[in-house]
Amino acid sequence: MTTTVRPPSPASLNYVRSLLAGREGIPEAEAIRTVLNEARANGNLSQSLVSSSIDALTKIARPRASQPRPGQPTAERNIGDVHVHEGRYYRIHESQRTGGQYACVFDPATGRFEYAKGAIRLCTPANKATAEQAATFGHLYHQCVFCARRLDTPESTAVGYGPVCAENHGLPWG
Repeated sequence: MTTTVRPPSPASLNYVRSLLAGREGIPEAEAIRTVLNEARANGNLSQSLVSSSIDALTKIARPRASQPRPGQPTAERNIGDVHVHEGRYYRIHESQRTGGQYACVFDPATGRFEYAKGAIRLCTPANKATAEQAATFGHLYHQCVFCARRLDTPESTAVGYGPVCAENHGLPWG
């Protein structure tokens, strides 16, 4: 009695490809990719192999959006960075739910940074806030642009941001 091997469905192949794409550089996922490629090359790719690969891949955690995958360059934006675009101040945050980045824009009326849908695309390395822009913000609003704390010492008030944020963001202080 011979057993026939059922070929994988196009939908299963597309799904396993998408799972692999989200897990590039992870050793366990790369091992599954190798097994699937070898099976395809040998003409042994079956629906059961693809299904078991899907099961295994769904148990492998995907890297968080804010963390680079192995072999990828680091992000152009860092959590806590401030960017200035068309005179408005944007601060980068990390979603607790997805790990992705989003931007909040400073609202002078409330004195707070508020979520701004799609504003993350405005924050580029070219418009990262300079020490002068951070100081201008501090002088205008009497709070640190990075941590939003009130500037309460004469030194911080003079500089426009605090010593801890200056150190964290590589800015001069004092």
